[in-house]
Amino acid sequence: MAKFIQAQSLLLLEKLNELDLDIEADLCEALHEDAEHLFS
Repeated sequence: MAKFIQAQSLLLLEKLNELDLDIEADLCEALHEDAEHLFS
């Protein structure tokens, strides 16, 4: 499950950056990092 969250959060992060949604992108990046810690 962590691997799925990790992959999906990268896609979401890319879209949020395209839309210049910095606060949401920061939250998404934190989610990705948390999933990375769970997976490793």
